[in-house]
Amino acid sequence: MKKILILFTLFLYTVPGFSQMGKRFWGGIELAAGHIFAKNLEGAFDASGNTVSFSQVTAGYFITLKLSLGAGIGLKGYENPKINVVPVFADIKYYPFEGKYNKILLDVQLGAPMYTAETDDFRTRFNTCISAGFTLFSSQKLQIIPAIGYDFVKYKLKGNYDPHFFGNAMSRNSIFFKIGFYY
Repeated sequence: MKKILILFTLFLYTVPGFSQMGKRFWGGIELAAGHIFAKNLEGAFDASGNTVSFSQVTAGYFITLKLSLGAGIGLKGYENPKINVVPVFADIKYYPFEGKYNKILLDVQLGAPMYTAETDDFRTRFNTCISAGFTLFSSQKLQIIPAIGYDFVKYKLKGNYDPHFFGNAMSRNSIFFKIGFYY
């Protein structure tokens, strides 16, 4: 765990310097919090006491004025079941309108966690985040973009767990609010 945190910290400090290499390179830090909607035993959505929060670092390259491809690493925390993961993901950012006043951002992140902190019985297979936001503040060196989005994680539980606590859910659906600081 120490090695992962050290790598994450180094990555965090190199992104701003990396993003200043040219106008096509960028880097950013994203912070988010949201609510999980999980299915209970009856198949109904149960939203009581379930939260998700994450912070992540991303870096990328603008292929065109509208499209950017990148990658990132982060820390995500889910409740019920309580699990912390370190996801690695590909990041696709799309700005639907060209030009100086490019305010709307569509963002898709696809990946899978490379590490789970709590237990060996929890296996995450797939994770994706889809969000839409707008540019709240923009200068030559910094953009602040708040966004709302949807997070989906598919997982597998092994071992003997109480089905009333975990239900038959093998996935988590979350709605979140995030704020991104991009260099």
